[in-house]
Amino acid sequence: MGHTGSTRLGEWTIAMFDRAIVGIDHSPTTGRMLDELGRIQRLGVTRVTLVTVLGGPYPQAPEVRHRDHYLARLQELAEELPGLDTAVEVRSGHPATELQHAAAAAGADLVIAGSHGHTPWRDLFLGSTVLDLARTCPVPILLLPLGAPRPDRGGGVLLATDGSERAAAAESLARSLGRDLGGTAVTVLSASRHVASDEREAREHLEPFADASLTPVVEHGPLPETIGRLAEAQAADVIIVGTRGRNALSGLLLGSTAEHLLRTASRPVLLVPAER
Repeated sequence: MGHTGSTRLGEWTIAMFDRAIVGIDHSPTTGRMLDELGRIQRLGVTRVTLVTVLGGPYPQAPEVRHRDHYLARLQELAEELPGLDTAVEVRSGHPATELQHAAAAAGADLVIAGSHGHTPWRDLFLGSTVLDLARTCPVPILLLPLGAPRPDRGGGVLLATDGSERAAAAESLARSLGRDLGGTAVTVLSASRHVASDEREAREHLEPFADASLTPVVEHGPLPETIGRLAEAQAADVIIVGTRGRNALSGLLLGSTAEHLLRTASRPVLLVPAER
């Protein structure tokens, strides 16, 4: 996984990583992304590569013929990140694929992308790009909400888990963070299934998380809305969820559920692929 520890970050918290790939889409929220990256040293990250992907399947994507312009712009942005070993790269192709290739080439253990809240993601992160990343990227992905005012934070971790083996890596990371930051470990059961055995099994699975200062919670309701509500009530610093890596997303995040959560969450979302 590449994480080496944990720390508190004031406005948001996350495990410590070493090298990150940062997708830059040159939208009006790029300044807010830089504000977040200005605190990235507190993640343990010392090296970042700013990446813009040109062309690809989306009409609004930056055009390949403007490569020199975007390269120069990335170099300007890199100068605004003192204290980081910063490289820049312009690629052409499908954004999700190229970001993964950039991560592999750099030996990165984290990919950082920005989302634009309730508005459609633009340029680099249009349509299903982030979902494609979530399904296929072998390293964790941190999605930063950039399109809405920054809410209060300081409530620690919100781990959303379905208790499956595929969620084990996310659970392990959340335990590490929870020991320092506190928070909640939650399983959301379908509102249409109030089965006593399901709830008992979920509570038994979550009970050990109390040893890592994560309060066990079992909720009934629609999945993304319930996670979002709990995150707001907790003033969570980050929502942590697991994915199935190169397979379809886990039962926790399926299709439109994942898209809904990632589009609407006002909190950073860390997607952690299953260990293979």
